[in-house]
Amino acid sequence: SGSNRGGTDNLQKWNYEKHALYLATVARHARDDWGVKFGSVDAFNEPSSGWWKADNGQEGCHFGAGTQSIVAKTLRAELDKQGLKDIRVSASDENSYTLALSTWKSFDHDTKAAIEQVNVHGYEEGGGRRDLLFSAVNGKTLWNSEYGDGAASGLDLASNLNLDLRWLHNTAYVYWQMVDEANGWGMAQGDMEQASITKINNKHYVFAHYTRHILPGFTIIDGGDQNTIAAYDGKTHKLVLVVLNKSMSGRKVTLDLSSFKSAAGPCTRWSTNATTASHSDKYARDDESCSITPKRAVELSLTANSIVTLEIQGVLSSDLHEDSSVQQSS
Repeated sequence: SGSNRGGTDNLQKWNYEKHALYLATVARHARDDWGVKFGSVDAFNEPSSGWWKADNGQEGCHFGAGTQSIVAKTLRAELDKQGLKDIRVSASDENSYTLALSTWKSFDHDTKAAIEQVNVHGYEEGGGRRDLLFSAVNGKTLWNSEYGDGAASGLDLASNLNLDLRWLHNTAYVYWQMVDEANGWGMAQGDMEQASITKINNKHYVFAHYTRHILPGFTIIDGGDQNTIAAYDGKTHKLVLVVLNKSMSGRKVTLDLSSFKSAAGPCTRWSTNATTASHSDKYARDDESCSITPKRAVELSLTANSIVTLEIQGVLSSDLHEDSSVQQSS
């Protein structure tokens, strides 16, 4: 799909309403006939990018920002017409934070009102102003709806996920695909024709530090720097710290928890060496090497190219959002 040049609109003006009708009809059919309820519908995929040419190897379609505005409002009207007022219109799944910010700022008031969820892809990696995009959408639901990279170690994934959690404040994170034939892109490498897994990448174990420990209901708080994600659960009084060392040498870090009322423990540690082939270093639990000093600090030694997660019990905070954070020194 796509135009010959890639940088021009590929959907004819007389098909805007048909495009919206098609999307809304699929959503209604899924609800009525399959019992599948969509939370949101997005009419675009990386629409401002110029690589959606007719002979491209992936599906896609270029929409300029002005066209996106018309289509988003048309989609909202069609969803409402088909009794799907509870389904959000999401947009625009731009390839980068920079494009997403530019597109959003170009929309008029009515377009922004029609779009209840802002989706962005994370392929700008360490670039772009996530913080400005977060501020610009002014409290709307914000997703990183696609990210992927070819580094099997998982270190790039962790670095960029940390930036998202610290600056983008997205409430959902969607990885490219868990199994991929291309080396390094998936959590696992697979043979699609044989329907088999050929290799588990270290990326799988790195990702587990986030998915197995930072659970629904946790609040992300300041971890002290971009290498540390801190998440707190006020109901269970548990503090989770995910600490990344994307360096060829080891380092020592002191995590200061003195802003909390108490941090009684116990403290449990999990660690992954992202570049080793040793199975014992993939996702190792250690109940002995994590202790809290009388001054409510944890002294942590990280090996090169590694990620460590600490789960600390018995952490109490009087006012989480204003007072509680984790300070660091190396």
